[in-house]
Amino acid sequence: AGGVDVLKSRANDLALAGDYAQAARLYAQVLQSDDDPLTRVNLAVALARSGEPAAAEAEYHAALAADPEQVTGWFGLGTLLASLERDAEAVAAYEEALALHPGELDTRMNLANALHRLGRMAAAEAQYQDLIDRDPARADARLALARTQIAQTRWPKALQTLRTALQTHPGDARIALELARLLASAPGAEIRDGAAALRLAQHLFQRESSLPHAEVLAMALAESGHFDEATRLQQELIQTAHNQGRPDLVPALESALAAYRAGRAWRMGSPEG
Repeated sequence: AGGVDVLKSRANDLALAGDYAQAARLYAQVLQSDDDPLTRVNLAVALARSGEPAAAEAEYHAALAADPEQVTGWFGLGTLLASLERDAEAVAAYEEALALHPGELDTRMNLANALHRLGRMAAAEAQYQDLIDRDPARADARLALARTQIAQTRWPKALQTLRTALQTHPGDARIALELARLLASAPGAEIRDGAAALRLAQHLFQRESSLPHAEVLAMALAESGHFDEATRLQQELIQTAHNQGRPDLVPALESALAAYRAGRAWRMGSPEG
């Protein structure tokens, strides 16, 4: 038993140091004499992180067959499957983990994200809301909740979510950016507020003149009727996208530019979007 414990300890140290291939080798040695499900989960993690997803998945399934209540195993399997773009299977694994331990917030976040990617927006929204109810300090969950509501065109609810999120996390630039985008470009006039969008966008752009900040500033300028400034900024954005090797962004940016030149603001869900 002493030798096995030494091997486990060495394997754990190697994993912590990022040497996952060597850690996997030692975990496999341990399992030859001590078929412990947790060690098998650790082997699966090490295999996944050393670029062997198929072998990792097999070890997760073996560990969970031996101990179906291994929460770490269900979480790890879900994370692996999500990384392989197998989100429907990842959802099932995360749900197993949460059935055993409902308070695992990272598992719930991962489940919600996988549901969102699958287009199951109502289910994702429910999970994000559950997470926020359990931990109101989760800024990432509040932002994701708002994006899920936007994806469902629930504009008033998204606006409420983002305003509450910014009050709770006043320094979070991601939330401020999403709120500015919504205020500048929501389809409904009752949601839009060009002046508020412009204040937020200018503040963000002064803090960091990044491409996303500049894009939303151009939207806010156009919504506020400053089409010449929006046009100039959008032209600069297109050149920046080329310079940064992001030609994939250019068609949408050029469509928005055409709108600004024509004296039209950009709208979420429009062809320019």
